[in-house]
Amino acid sequence: MKIFITYASAGSGHRRAAEAIYNYLKANYEELDIKIIDVLDYANPLFKNLYCAGYAFIITKIPAFWTVLYWLTYNQWLRPLNKFINHLASRLNAKKFEQLLIAANPDIIVATHFLPIGIAGFLKKRHKINSRLICAVTDFDIHPFWVVPEIEQYVVGLSVTAAQLNSFGISNTKIKIMGIPVGGEFSENIEKEGIYKKLNLEKNKFTVLILTAAFGFGPIEEIVNLLYGQIQILVVCGRNTGLYRRLTAKKYNSVRIFGLVDNIEELMAAAHLVITKPGGLTTAEGLAMELPMIFFRAVYGQETKNAKILENYGVGINTKNLIDIREAVLNYKNNPQRLNAVKEKIRKIKKPNATREICAWLTSM
Repeated sequence: MKIFITYASAGSGHRRAAEAIYNYLKANYEELDIKIIDVLDYANPLFKNLYCAGYAFIITKIPAFWTVLYWLTYNQWLRPLNKFINHLASRLNAKKFEQLLIAANPDIIVATHFLPIGIAGFLKKRHKINSRLICAVTDFDIHPFWVVPEIEQYVVGLSVTAAQLNSFGISNTKIKIMGIPVGGEFSENIEKEGIYKKLNLEKNKFTVLILTAAFGFGPIEEIVNLLYGQIQILVVCGRNTGLYRRLTAKKYNSVRIFGLVDNIEELMAAAHLVITKPGGLTTAEGLAMELPMIFFRAVYGQETKNAKILENYGVGINTKNLIDIREAVLNYKNNPQRLNAVKEKIRKIKKPNATREICAWLTSM
């Protein structure tokens, strides 16, 4: 069986979800022919740069413009036009990806981003491939671009996501609520004593993890200053080297500062809660680790909707300002019973074994 795991590297979440599926299949199903593909590697350089760097620039520098763009692409009356424009731009700029799919004609194409699945759907509609198309949605909300008639199965994280697909005309027979795929390290029982020693942490001190996404933007310094001296803090600065240097130079006690990391599961295991932007993969990983979440600076669209959905489930708090963040953190610190109550709610909806179950289902087709 030949399986293509596809994504687009616009933000790290789509890639991490694809890698989770790919790594599990490679480790446990040696007989399969598996390939992981970033569709943008097969696009022209200008399109790839605009898709990746353009998104980062807009949401960090001119977020109001992003709000307008997202609203226009989500608007019900503009959906046919939006889909046509998106589809035309994708096909014109990713011809090499089309050629790859036609030449390989894999048995299954799994997509963790709407860009490759839209192209694959067009080829299947034209009978140029006969692959089974599987879409693993990486947010808790559905953007209309995910809805492609040729998709045979959607994999989603929560029942509310499935209900939204229903509203787009997708029947329950095409939807599986199996969870958002995360790396296997988030489903392991991590020995916390060793993590405390490794990170030089006080194991009995209330600990908060601050995640900033790969871009490392937001009022991170202000949050650290507001909470400093009251709790133990772990800060991941991502690619924001300026933030990393400024925080490091202050030589805080009880604050551990990191740049880009490859052990986020260890940092999550050491924390009592996480302050984060509500990206789909980050929140799915947080749920797998049973971490209550406090959200800040959500990007309009998928992130604001993720935050609202998880707040409705009672597992996250959507904050509007720094004071809200401080009050939420101290409320958790001073009320262990409240922290435990939220963890109990997380246990009811978390799906830490989503990747394993998705892979077992794929290989049974």
